Parts: sequence; C-alpha cells; structure tokens
Amino acid sequence: PEPQFSNVRYDGERFVICSPLKKDADFSDNYIDNEDYNGESVNDAVVSRNLALEAKYGVELIVNNVSEGFVARAVRSGTVDFDLVYDRGVRLASNATQGAFYNISELSGVDLTQSYWSPSARDSLTIGKRVYIAACDISMSRLDFADCYVFNKAIFDDAGLPYPYEYVEKGEWTFDRLIETFSALGKDENADGLWSAEDVYGIDTFDVEAVCEGAGICRDLTVNGENGALTLNVYTEKLVSLYNAYIKYSRGTAVAPSYIDWAAGRDAKEYGSIYKARKIVAFSEGHAAFQKTTLSFIKEYEAADPDIKLGVVPVPKYSSSQKDYFCEADAKTPLFAVAKQTSDPKRTGAVLEYLAYESMKRVLPAYYKQTSGSACMSDPEGRDEKMIGVIRDSVYFRRTSLYYPSILDASDRPWDPCSQMLEEMLSSGEFDRVQKKYREDAQSSLDRFIETLEKTEN
Repeated sequence: PEPQFSNVRYDGERFVICSPLKKDADFSDNYIDNEDYNGESVNDAVVSRNLALEAKYGVELIVNNVSEGFVARAVRSGTVDFDLVYDRGVRLASNATQGAFYNISELSGVDLTQSYWSPSARDSLTIGKRVYIAACDISMSRLDFADCYVFNKAIFDDAGLPYPYEYVEKGEWTFDRLIETFSALGKDENADGLWSAEDVYGIDTFDVEAVCEGAGICRDLTVNGENGALTLNVYTEKLVSLYNAYIKYSRGTAVAPSYIDWAAGRDAKEYGSIYKARKIVAFSEGHAAFQKTTLSFIKEYEAADPDIKLGVVPVPKYSSSQKDYFCEADAKTPLFAVAKQTSDPKRTGAVLEYLAYESMKRVLPAYYKQTSGSACMSDPEGRDEKMIGVIRDSVYFRRTSLYYPSILDASDRPWDPCSQMLEEMLSSGEFDRVQKKYREDAQSSLDRFIETLEKTEN
C-alpha cells in the first residue's frame, strides 16, 4: 500500500540536488534529471517521476553540477543552498566525517524500513546508529555497481546443461553448485590436449574472496555495537572453514584458471582499458561460461558481440541453509546524503520519501525492462528480471571501504584495515599471524574514527 505522505505544499520552491558526478570522466547515468521524453524506458520513467513530484508538492527538481570539493566548502562556510547530495559513496563518506550530513534515520518523513530504501544495504551503511549515506530507488546505481555472475547461454546449450536460474529460485544457488556447473562446461576446444587461452573454461577465474562475499563475511568485517562502537570482526571460524573448503579452486584448475590474459596482443584502447579488454574477450568471445561482473558491464559485452546471449544470477550463497544472497556494491557507487544545514528538514524528508517511492513505482520497472529486455539478455520466461530483483534485495557495502579516507593508521594515513587483513589472510592462509599483526592497530583506528564522528555530532 502507498505510504502516508505529508500533504504540505511547497508551490514555486526548488528542490536542489548537487552532484559532482558529471565532472567524472567515467560517470554516466540518467537517473536524476532528464530534459524530456525520448522513448528510452529509464529516461522517460525519470521524467514521469519528476513530474509526479512537482504535481504532489509543487516543487521543481533542480540538479547543480558542482566541483568535487563544493559540498565541504559550502558546509564550512555556511552557504548550503541545496537539499540533497548525489555522489560516489566514498566521497560522501569523507564529507560525513567532516560533519556535513544529517543522520537520515532521524529525518522527519523518511521511513528507512521501506523496500525502496534498500533494507539489505541499510545495516552496512549504518555507523553506530547513524545513517549519513543512503541507497534508494531514486537511482539504480546500487544495481549497476553490485556484483553478480553472468553466464554464456551458448556454452550451456552446447553442453546440454540447464541454465542456473532454477537453482536461485529454489534457494540452492551455492558455490558448490557453481563449481559443479562450471566443472562440466570446460572444453579443450582445439583438441590439442593443452589448456590455453583458445579453449573454453567453466569460469573466467575463481576467487576465494568472492566466496567470502557470497557468505556474508565481507559484509560483517565490522560489527556495529550498541553504544555506537565499531568492532573488528575479520578473523572468524567461518572464514577459516570457508578458506579450507575453497582455496584449492582459487589456485586454478583446468576449467577454472587462476588467471589468463585473454586479451594478450590486443589493442586495449579499442576496449577502453586493459581491464575491460580482458573481461570482454574472455566472455563475449566464448572462452568462459561464467564471469563475475556487474550489471553496468552488460552493455560492454553487447557492444563487443551484438549476438551474444547471456543470463545473470546473483553471487552464490555459501550453503543452501543460508537465508539471504549477498552481492557487494563498489565503494564508488553513487549514493545520497542530506546536508546537515538544509534549510527545511521537514520539506527535505517529505520530498525525499516521495521521490524514493515514485522511483520504485516508475524507474525500477523501467530499469528491469531496459536491462533484462536488451537483445543480449532477453529471456522468454522473464527469468533475468527475477534475478535482477534478487540482486537488488541482496546489495550491501563494505563499511571500511566506504570510509577508508577517514580511517587513519598510527601514522595518520588512510587505510581500510579490514580489507587489508582479509586480503592478507586469504593470500597467505596465515590467519593467526595476520590477526596478531593488525588487530590492535586496526581496532584502534576504528575507535578513533568513531570518536571523530561523535565529535562532529556534538
């Protein structure tokens, strides 16, 4: 049912969103403010949503494209003339520790329990009891930047295997199932008895950290305490058990190589970067049945091979008894924050809540249609759309990756202690040594970080 919204009118007023994103060379989305209808589903849904906002509250939505340091300068000088900030999560986090943002969980009119406020991400965006940064359906960015797996349908068809959609629907899409599936898909394509970049592999690479992600370990590297503390939680029995079960696959097998430079000898400029070249060649040219990627990258595969047929599934669970799927979104994902000095918090809360709700009604279905209805991804049974829905409900962020510029080591240098510990533990297998090496300094850094946030609140 439609939530109860404020009936106050703000006729003739402007609701200003400031965003430095347009200044980023690699940024491109049309989720906030589009000039007019053009027949493209997401574009038109955004126009329709903004008109609905104007009809409801009488406000005009304005986007100011500002420089990267604009928000911090405006807060320091007391010249905040905007209501909302739309920027990459890691940059918003830096502003949050400077006291720039409102605790959205206390903003009048906002109900963060609603599905359009991304409940799966809410806990990981909470520091203590504060929510300075939020993900919601106003932008589809958290879907664009969330991890998932794509699979090449042609390779499945050649092997006579069913697509993995059914495992997700049954709650049985686990890493054991992924290994079982990709192990059946490898093929010595040129029949020379040697495995090389010319052959077909079950998966591009198998990364044990991806297993940590799917098991929820990466989400819980820190734990919020009742008193607002942030507690280190890297070294756990679950991590050790998982490592012992899956490390052999991450070291490479015939059907799951540890690394192959698929694009060796190619001109990387043709693809935009070496990173893109490797991913595109491996998957779109049929050398890997599975590849870990993001939804935003699907257009890259399609551009490289318009005839490719692919499907999408979430990051697998650790075990079928695990209730939820977990798909980590990058710290550079565009998210939202409310300036602490916003002139009218009640108006900001009312408009923000209505925008998020209308986005769920209008923009989200358009995104599903546009993404799963593309030529490379269309499925007659609509299963990809269902999978995108599962990914949407599974997105989370790694706290210390978002806030790492403000988490300082003993020499006052920014670091992400949790990710560093996890990476060293997984690469060496020496859990006790890494724990002893970092634990005291890591927890001290987290404590100082929380103290800094508390000072900004006071």
